Amino acid sequence: MQDAKPWILVPKKMKVYGSIDGKNFEFLGEISSKTHPEDEIVQIEKLEVQFKKTKAKFVKIIAENYGKLPETHISAGEDAYIFLDEIKI
Repeated sequence: MQDAKPWILVPKKMKVYGSIDGKNFEFLGEISSKTHPEDEIVQIEKLEVQFKKTKAKFVKIIAENYGKLPETHISAGEDAYIFLDEIKI
């Protein structure tokens, strides 16, 4: 979800890893956001990572935070937040 006014931005990128034992993770895929951090329209971007069929007991998802709010934001330089609602596997 992105609602830039209260500092909530879509993650820049999302990476997915899978593991059978919970210790050794294999990189499965990643996707970058298409939502611009300067866009102040409240919106939801569905980030779907495509990867080959694999067996995994454990899944690790890393959502890369945008970081500092852009210069165009009223609170430029402050840290952005990430809000995730649901993860489907």
